[in-house]
Amino acid sequence: MKLILSKFRSNSLSEVIKEIEGCSYVQIGGMRKEPTFNLEMRLFFESHEKKPPVWLSEIIDFFNVESSEQEESNINQSVLHQYNAIIILKTRNNLYAHSFGQGFRTTEKFIDSEFGLKFAEKTIRSEQITLKNVSYIQKNKMKGIMNYKKDQGEFPKASESYAFVSGRPEFELFGNSIDCGTGVSFPKNYAINTTEGFYKISELLDAVDTALKSKSTKTILPRVKKVAKKSKLTTELDEEALSLIINSTDEINIAIDVSKIHLENNSIDVYSENSNLEIYISNNLKVTIQRIDATDDSIVKYIKHYQDKILSLDNVRIRVTNEDNHVVVSKSLKEWIYCELEYNKKVYILDSGSWGYFNDRFSLLLEQQLNDINRIVTYSDHYNINYISGEGHFSGEGGYIEELTKKNTYVKLHQRNVLVNGTTIEVADIYDKESKELIAIKRGMDTSNCMYSFEQSVLSVQILRNSDEFNVKSELLKYNNRRKYADIEKYPNIRESMIDKILDSRQSSVLWLHNTKKYVEMTEKEQFDLNQIGSMLLKLKIVDWYSFVNENNYTPKIYMGIDKPAKA
Repeated sequence: MKLILSKFRSNSLSEVIKEIEGCSYVQIGGMRKEPTFNLEMRLFFESHEKKPPVWLSEIIDFFNVESSEQEESNINQSVLHQYNAIIILKTRNNLYAHSFGQGFRTTEKFIDSEFGLKFAEKTIRSEQITLKNVSYIQKNKMKGIMNYKKDQGEFPKASESYAFVSGRPEFELFGNSIDCGTGVSFPKNYAINTTEGFYKISELLDAVDTALKSKSTKTILPRVKKVAKKSKLTTELDEEALSLIINSTDEINIAIDVSKIHLENNSIDVYSENSNLEIYISNNLKVTIQRIDATDDSIVKYIKHYQDKILSLDNVRIRVTNEDNHVVVSKSLKEWIYCELEYNKKVYILDSGSWGYFNDRFSLLLEQQLNDINRIVTYSDHYNINYISGEGHFSGEGGYIEELTKKNTYVKLHQRNVLVNGTTIEVADIYDKESKELIAIKRGMDTSNCMYSFEQSVLSVQILRNSDEFNVKSELLKYNNRRKYADIEKYPNIRESMIDKILDSRQSSVLWLHNTKKYVEMTEKEQFDLNQIGSMLLKLKIVDWYSFVNENNYTPKIYMGIDKPAKA
């Protein structure tokens, strides 16, 4: 038996057994005890009939497979069974679990989800980490990437939060390589039906206990530390988040994580064009159910409308239905959304239904990276201009861009979008002919808008790096066609030779205009500190932009300016 070990949150055997039995598991067989290390092992079992997979009957009917052929191929569509088992392992200090079949779906409700990474910190040195799965915040939600680290001299990045590591532990008893996520997977196959095998697995569990008790650590991983689900703090954070959503303040960033809908239950097609997303309030489905788009605004609008009926985030549910109106998956709103808020001077994030906060290692890496980016922040008075802010193409940054591009040194690219696979991407707002740089312009500190600006700069670099493939030149030149784009003020003529220079630019810059006192003062003193930005999401997006631009051999720069609009 190869051990994939999880650790229960509770050390009370009676409590854990009650939880497991409450999920339709029954204890079978006798308790086994290893005398040297006092390891106790108990087996809990669950089985149920299950339907054959949908695809089986479909293809058998389609290909006219005869009954005799089904028998020859051992195809039985009548009665199938699912077998699941959980072994509870009791040591002197802790309770652990090892699952078979779908048993992990039950144990995951009751385990300490930080056990695996805590164990990695106690047993694996950073230079011995060979593989890592990293969660990082980008575009308003957590995403996962996996890469190799061994012998590459690669250090954790500021936007990385470790979710899984694999590496060589210091203690040989644990094996040549262990995998650590929510649990720990050990490589050795133990023959538990032999006296020696039973002894060896007991010895391993005793060593795990010893490692967890150790005060020393081999490495500190940048990661999210979970807040206990059934805690006063979780209740307070839920209430604070709901209040901020209802009041639509700028103190919270919320996003529905559509990627989770796509990946739920290992399916890549849970939510698609043929699916519907429905939201409703528990115990009040008929009156409150609505179809919504997979957008942040639609959720916020719904919550505001039914705020008197909503008692908590768990009170609201979202479900996906297919084209036949069958429910594919249904979960509480809390499990679908990602959000970030500051509470009692600490930033918390809600992801996958759990609150957490970044550990000191994560925060230190982020601070160091932002200090590096502070070096590319620059200032220039000629960006601090008065301008008229109005409607149409004078709205948002439009009025500022119109005023700035009156100077012959700038080429206006604002709203001259490139269409890529149905997505419109703006190469830049302006092109500076003297410095040969592409500049995206953003006003204020609204998190979503600022993140969008940096994301547009990332997309701009992507299409410019592949300008031939995406027909960027012809896309930019098409706005010279006055039959289709008659507004010459909105889309001024740009010569082909100038378009060529724009495509050759290797400088990606962001001009950030501020009107909030705190940021205006830092800009006036030319002492802007990106670490002073309140939103963790925005800071991580800046790091993401900076890294991406550098990796693609572009030169990044951030200009800080003062916003001076006047009403039309």
